[in-house]
Amino acid sequence: MIECSLCGMIFYEKDSLLDIRLARHTEFHEKAQIQKRNTTHGTPVFNEMTVNGVKRTLTNDDERRCK
Repeated sequence: MIECSLCGMIFYEKDSLLDIRLARHTEFHEKAQIQKRNTTHGTPVFNEMTVNGVKRTLTNDDERRCK
């Protein structure tokens, strides 16, 4: 499972559309202020979760490879 650092939304790693969902979710947070939405504005960090806590963090380089 992968969790958004800004809102806590969880994404499933085995989702065939994961790359698209992460890109759209990033856009959702980055444009929140411009679109005057009452949500957390910023660039999210996606943490890969394990049963015992955070396993590793996806970097911007990982996200670019997904696009």
